Amino acid sequence: SQQENYIKRIRQIELALLQSNKNQSIESVYFQFIKKHHISELEQQWLIYMLNNIYTYEYGADLNDVGYAMERLYNKSEVYGDNALIKPGYEWILKPLLKQAPIRYNMAVTTIDYTKNVIKVCAASICYLARSVVITVPLGVLKAKKIKFNPPLPNDKQKAIQKIAMGNYEKTFLIFNKAFWQKDLQKEWLGILPRNKNDAFNIFNLYKYSKEPILIAFSSGRFAKKMAQQDFTKWVMKKLRIIYGNNIPEPIEVYRTHWASDPNYMGSYSYLPVGSTLKWIRALAKPVNKKIFFAGEATSLTDMATTNGAYQTGRRAAAQVIKALKRS
Repeated sequence: SQQENYIKRIRQIELALLQSNKNQSIESVYFQFIKKHHISELEQQWLIYMLNNIYTYEYGADLNDVGYAMERLYNKSEVYGDNALIKPGYEWILKPLLKQAPIRYNMAVTTIDYTKNVIKVCAASICYLARSVVITVPLGVLKAKKIKFNPPLPNDKQKAIQKIAMGNYEKTFLIFNKAFWQKDLQKEWLGILPRNKNDAFNIFNLYKYSKEPILIAFSSGRFAKKMAQQDFTKWVMKKLRIIYGNNIPEPIEVYRTHWASDPNYMGSYSYLPVGSTLKWIRALAKPVNKKIFFAGEATSLTDMATTNGAYQTGRRAAAQVIKALKRS
């Protein structure tokens, strides 16, 4: 079938990515591919649509920014199976895990001094003492140098923080009085085949799972940055009217995420840009002086940009701390 042919083409592009070099982006490999195989205009539209779903949304960056190394990392993933929708939200997962873990809210860490055996971690006017510290803040916070380390972090780790990029992936929740997309109520995704890469977009049909008239629109990379300054809802409604006609209603409520401008995140999740290699992830994940340990999705060599990657690296860091404390 035609769908099977498109999937085959995507697999061929993925193979070409694995054979490319670090100075190539996913987009450059794609353009080489369509030129070599004389791909039709319609097929190009489908391939751009699918590549945006696989890479642009997965890593929060444009196809010409994501480097070949992400495909190599993607092939090492330890996660398989379908996506899961956690209806109550992540709090539902965290609550049982945090019963024995004391949490201090509204305590943004500003300095970490590890010059002595006992580490001093300061937030506002309060300092805590510890033998080991695990850093799990988002890469964007490290990039913004919101935490001062004394002594400064090793050069290779500072370079890793600089080299690994932070993506931008935003969600806009549109709530309606009723679901006007009656013919597509059981579809998971709604979209339009793009004429060019800038027209590619997807809308998630939350009604299928919640029975509530809610659509979730996504924006990623430079487009997300652009739409943060514009009326994204208006843009989405214009696209929806192309599909469902001009008489569809406006949403009664709209909620938007702002990960890129949130000072506690400074982005959505990380990716390896053009020119980067996996060595920068290793450098970021490497403990410092057997006292400062690093975890989070940006330190995962198998599942970067995922919750699973964050979880796995948290377990890794915990094991490293236990080992270090036993030896001290």
